[in-house]
Amino acid sequence: MKVVSRFFVMQKEAEMQSELCIVNDGQPIARIMIADADPMPPVRFAAEELQRYVHLMSGAELPLAAGKVRGPVIVLSTSTSFDQEDAFSLQTAGERLLLTGASPRAVLFAVYMLLEKLGCGFCVPGEDTVPVCRTITVPPLEETHVPAFTRRSQLDHPFQAPWPVEGNLAILDWVAKNRINWYHPAFNAWGEPAVWYERRDVVRDAVEKRGLHLQIGGHTIHTWLPHDRYFAQHPDWYAWIEGCGVLLPGQCHAVRQAPAACLSHPDVQRTVAKNICRFLDRCPEVEAVDVWDADVQGYCHCPRCLRGIQVPRVDGWKASGSGIGGYAQTFDEEILRAAYAVTYAEFLNAVAKEIKRKHPHVQIEGLIYTPNGVPAPYWCPNLEDNVVIAIAHILRDTYIPLAGTQRSNVNLRWLTFDISWRQKSEHACIYEYYHAWTATGLCPQVNVIAEDLLTLHRLGFREVECDQGGWSPLNIYAAARLLWQPELSWEELVKDFCRRYYGEAAEAMSAYWLELERGMRGLSGNIGKLEAREWQQAHRQRYLRRLRAILRGVSSPEIRRRIEREIIPWAQFGALKNIRFALPEICHFTGD
Repeated sequence: MKVVSRFFVMQKEAEMQSELCIVNDGQPIARIMIADADPMPPVRFAAEELQRYVHLMSGAELPLAAGKVRGPVIVLSTSTSFDQEDAFSLQTAGERLLLTGASPRAVLFAVYMLLEKLGCGFCVPGEDTVPVCRTITVPPLEETHVPAFTRRSQLDHPFQAPWPVEGNLAILDWVAKNRINWYHPAFNAWGEPAVWYERRDVVRDAVEKRGLHLQIGGHTIHTWLPHDRYFAQHPDWYAWIEGCGVLLPGQCHAVRQAPAACLSHPDVQRTVAKNICRFLDRCPEVEAVDVWDADVQGYCHCPRCLRGIQVPRVDGWKASGSGIGGYAQTFDEEILRAAYAVTYAEFLNAVAKEIKRKHPHVQIEGLIYTPNGVPAPYWCPNLEDNVVIAIAHILRDTYIPLAGTQRSNVNLRWLTFDISWRQKSEHACIYEYYHAWTATGLCPQVNVIAEDLLTLHRLGFREVECDQGGWSPLNIYAAARLLWQPELSWEELVKDFCRRYYGEAAEAMSAYWLELERGMRGLSGNIGKLEAREWQQAHRQRYLRRLRAILRGVSSPEIRRRIEREIIPWAQFGALKNIRFALPEICHFTGD
């Protein structure tokens, strides 16, 4: 028995030591086989993607095979042996390469991982990099990948004109290729989400083909409770705000203001739930719906919403105390927001219960953001199991980690938000800003992302999503990989991106990005503001000269164009509101 066992061990070792040739001098050697009896669309799409990219690389068309296959074969299959729905494995065994996933989407992830190992790069939406090689061999493989974070979500905003649907599709495609599992178009619609209905068919088909989860919305209280429809007959459904505007003698010191809603009003809760259910009846492909406050500072100060707490008077007036960003500026405002946060939690629960009754598999997402930006009060109710609560790290110190040797009181405050809301919810999702969306368009923060995700994972967080007002390719490329393995080296991720994306300029661009990352590390302020903005302005000419020098040594028009993109934020410093990277032909810059 021991001899037989040793024989099989030796056989296995021999199989693992040899490379598998799938294309030789432009001629197909291997075939592709789907092992599933009734393959789901993402598995079929995975086979098509493997065929397509091998053809782009070598000119060879790997044929699809069925039944018993002799000779080299790449086998795609789903398996129930994994514990996590996105887990997958790559394994060579003699003349077989087994790409196995826990779900159809995971099989697609396995294919994209294989293609990366063969030299392909999926760095920027719409701009794949594909090596040219007439012969393709696969090295011995025996690896399993399980993501550290189970919810990995990328927002797509703006999901509206003038941004074309081709841009949405490019981002959606990038999401799958980088093994992110939730696609989250945010239309921020005022009233009916017309742009979603216009683009729905093509986007839905692309989502289903890749097996992605789909979340819809953005700031949506004005979607589910449109004031142009309800305000005239139901002004009491909207926020009662003290001390607003300039009042004439004899006028009331409080007014109803839309789009902010009176969340404690029972009719508001019922109407929002009814309109979401109507939307889900029409769009059953949606798995999560946002129920976020409007992107404004005001919120309802009625006695119900503030739990009977009196708004403090200032010079004879009652102050609305809006504060700024994601945190209150005064003690009184902290108390008011804490009361409102409890009301918001109760509102989410009321809506969630009704959604669960009619659409039991759909989640709703709330956002801890202005005006409810406080740690979860102790007396806040636990959230329903179909509620995801996202904690938005708005106005954090971008270039300092949440915790560690470099201390940021602002960031430590955000950690208290994260931990306290996790106590109240089965689904506490960290909502981060890895893309540049403010004035300069310069936001190198891979080193901070790496430390933050490792900290969050150690604290037990498993759900992360990223806002998008622009597109910062290096940040989000690194984040996508750190969401699977937060212990990866951030420096190596920078080098990997540059090697795949900048070709002949890879070494020079790696040095540029690493220096920029280290130079901005530790600066206070959010993205393009405060110390960070001053530092960038001080170093502007040096980095301009450096990038232009790199550009002069590049012969490839494609690589030149990519480097020229990096020059634009330095050359137009402060003139850009955000930077959009997507399909090359529709890449554009939006001014202030």
